[in-house]
Amino acid sequence: MLDASRAAFWNVLLLPALAVLNLAFAVILRRSFGLYSGVYDILLGVLATLLLWSTFGIPSSLTKFLPELDGTWSRAGITRFLRRVILVRFALLVAVLVPLNVFSEWIAEVLSLGAEGPVLLQLLSALVVVRAGLELIAKILNSYFAQLWTNLILLGQSLLDFLLVGALLIAGYQMKAVLGALLVSSAVSVLWGADRARRVLRGERRADDDREMTGEPLDELFDAERPRFIRFATFTYTYELTVYLAGMGFVAPALAVVLDPEQVALFATAFKLVITTVGLVVVGFRGVYRPFFVRLRVAGDAEKLRRGFVAVSKAQLVLLLPTGVGLGVLSGDLIPLLFGPEFLPAVPIARVLITLLFVETAFNLGNIVLAIDEQYRSVLGAKSLVVVGAPLFLAAAAYGGLTWAAVVFGGVRVAAAAIGYWLARRRYGFLFPWGFLLKVGTIAGVMGAVVGALSAYWPTSPQQVMALVTL
Repeated sequence: MLDASRAAFWNVLLLPALAVLNLAFAVILRRSFGLYSGVYDILLGVLATLLLWSTFGIPSSLTKFLPELDGTWSRAGITRFLRRVILVRFALLVAVLVPLNVFSEWIAEVLSLGAEGPVLLQLLSALVVVRAGLELIAKILNSYFAQLWTNLILLGQSLLDFLLVGALLIAGYQMKAVLGALLVSSAVSVLWGADRARRVLRGERRADDDREMTGEPLDELFDAERPRFIRFATFTYTYELTVYLAGMGFVAPALAVVLDPEQVALFATAFKLVITTVGLVVVGFRGVYRPFFVRLRVAGDAEKLRRGFVAVSKAQLVLLLPTGVGLGVLSGDLIPLLFGPEFLPAVPIARVLITLLFVETAFNLGNIVLAIDEQYRSVLGAKSLVVVGAPLFLAAAAYGGLTWAAVVFGGVRVAAAAIGYWLARRRYGFLFPWGFLLKVGTIAGVMGAVVGALSAYWPTSPQQVMALVTL
């Protein structure tokens, strides 16, 4: 419990700075490329797609298995386990990168990437390899509650991104240079992160670490754990595919097939503003949910698990509701001020997404606990709605416009979270704090009315936005 609290402290301390850097990076990119920045969103979507398709659930599974194995396995056993897992992960990565480069010209044409599309995809391939390594490092560090180092590494990477890309854009370079800069900053972060991960693993000493262990006992341990790891990784992979279908990794390339990059830029701007804010609001829980509830489940105290659910739910509500209301009221001022007047059509999209994604976050804890408890059928049953929603989203975008697409996109995510909560309530007796929700919602509603009235009569400016955000 102390480790989880310490991890949450470092999240709260460092991740807001990370969010500010990411927002600054988005501002400079949108301001430099305008609606053509949709090409960048499409490339990032391809990056996320390749990373996910090649994971087989391995990185996320580490945050469950390393805390469990830490109490029973020796350091040598855990090190060998990680080596085998990492080898498999990169072998899978090669399997998806080869077709990407073989068919790069056709893929670039389908995604409307322009004449330099094949070169951009080749640069993206190198970036995928480096980002895969960084993802593994982050999961290892989070498994040992080393959020301080995870966040410092991510913060350093974002700072390098901002400085390198900003300098190149000021100098007049274009999209290829942006990808090259991201590759450099990611490589530096991997070198730093690999060193920290080795240090963390060496520091996790147990009483049996000094006992000599031969290859045979270790092999027996691997054989015993392999089926369970494969089963959980398969579930995690399937689960992450549903998450992928409800994120920009799927949305940006998919929209590029039915719409132009300018429309992709509008939807991506709205989504990233909302999802960045949501992430910042629940920053104290990032990287803590899974190891925290794993330890509660292993302890076998059902009442403590229920109290943990209520406590985390209340903490999320007191942060989510005021922020969501405030962002919804001010998005009409924030979006054109930050990204330029050409992004004004993203405002109604953002307001739909604010409502739905904040609700989803408030209720998604049930799915998280079910996943930790290996209730695969329940979680996948809830998340299967996202699979159904994917073609509906594309149809809404093609025939109804981006606002209706946002309704479908956020609506299926809310439905999946609500079903997950209902299933968790039946299994664990979880009770959502509705009375607390009403109290916080009342206060947030009054705040929104005041801020909205002031916003309507106060012309948009940096001073106006800062004053209203502070209020």
